[in-house]
Amino acid sequence: MSVAAAAAEMRKLAENAASLPAQKRANVDVVLAEALVAAGESAEAADAARRAYVAGLEVGDRALAAEALLALGAARLKVGDCDEARAAAEESGAIF
Repeated sequence: MSVAAAAAEMRKLAENAASLPAQKRANVDVVLAEALVAAGESAEAADAARRAYVAGLEVGDRALAAEALLALGAARLKVGDCDEARAAAEESGAIF
C-alpha cells in the first residue's frame, strides 16, 4: 500500500470516528495527521493535529495533547515553517 493510499484510508477512518468520544476521535486525528505528513499533505495534517491537541486538552489527556503537538511540528517542518515546528515541539516537551 502506498503512503497516499494509507492516508486516504485514514481519512475514511477519521470520518467514521466522528461519533466516537472526544478522546478516541483525537487519537484517530493524531494518526491521521502522521499519515498525512508522510503523504506530503501538511496543511490537512496540521488541521488534524490541531484538532487532536484541542481535544487532548479538553479531556485532560496531556500525553495526547503532547503527541498532537509533535504531529503539528512535523507538519509545519515539512512546509519549511521551522519557527512553528520548533514552538510545537517545545510546547510538547513542556507538557511531558
